[in-house]
Amino acid sequence: MNKEFIVKTAFRVISVLALISLLTACGFQPAGKLKLDSEFANTHIYTVSNATIMVDLLQRQFQENKFPLVDQTQASIVINMLYEKTSKRILSVDSDGKARMYELELVVGVAVKDAEGKNLLPNQNIKLSREFLFDINSVLGKSSEEQEIYTEMRTDAARLIMRRLQALSVTN
Repeated sequence: MNKEFIVKTAFRVISVLALISLLTACGFQPAGKLKLDSEFANTHIYTVSNATIMVDLLQRQFQENKFPLVDQTQASIVINMLYEKTSKRILSVDSDGKARMYELELVVGVAVKDAEGKNLLPNQNIKLSREFLFDINSVLGKSSEEQEIYTEMRTDAARLIMRRLQALSVTN
């Protein structure tokens, strides 16, 4: 075998082992199943606002974590998606005065109660924003990109809600 090949291979192995030990030492854990209390096994999610997309995404998060959702009459936990607001503001303009960069914002309101109506997580606001570079020459492509960014923010918001529920499980 080539001595150079052996040295490179040994260096790679040592580098990977060092990286793994650093990641585990800092408490890093790959995203996986959430640890929720058993009371979340009887959860109902609803909305009376325009947040139906958020409800769907949150329901998917529960399914991925193997927590079935139930009818409101059987629920021990009720999650209410209060609202979803999107906005866009101009961050910069070009020399012609046309918008070049926007800030896209998503604000989601959520509240969590137990079966007796006791607030477990009263009126939480989850606010996410992303910058968006707009190109006047590709309006159609940028419009779909903008919608994709909002979709990604909604997915992130659903994950953040699940993390808050996990934190609630730990504190109760």
